[in-house]
Amino acid sequence: MRSTQSIYFSRLGILFFVCAGISLAALAVGSGLIGFWFGLIGTGVIAAAWITAKKNTSNWLAHMCLVASTGLACTTVLFGSPGWLMIMAGGFSLAAWDLLFLIMAIAMKPDTVQNRQYVDTHLKSLAAAIGLGIIIAIIGRWIRLGTPYIVLALLVALFIFGMDRLIRILDKK
Repeated sequence: MRSTQSIYFSRLGILFFVCAGISLAALAVGSGLIGFWFGLIGTGVIAAAWITAKKNTSNWLAHMCLVASTGLACTTVLFGSPGWLMIMAGGFSLAAWDLLFLIMAIAMKPDTVQNRQYVDTHLKSLAAAIGLGIIIAIIGRWIRLGTPYIVLALLVALFIFGMDRLIRILDKK
């Protein structure tokens, strides 16, 4: 009979491969639709790198996989690939990267109820963040606002200032 922790690891590993697979499939389809063969080769290299990063639990390789996936997604959009497909590729690549670091973080921890609750909470927040981010990004591709750049820059600065204040308030409590 397998321990609870090994079952947790296998589920997280499966979830990692699902997210990486969706990301790689989106990259491959996007590259194939526009005939960008270099993108297909790059997708194969990134797939091998994701597998190696998972097997060796390598920090720097996981970062390189995320950067390469995002860079390839941006490049294929510039060459004419559907944007929504590359948004999905980037979002699921980010999820795979996060799951890989979650697996590494809990690898040496004992199997306790608190650690399982931490993982469950982390997975729920990851799903919400990735899902909402992909939806907002896809909707944002279709909605065109005629807002001047200076207004957008001020709104971003206001958002960053507000988040900084919120973090400081939460740290004091």
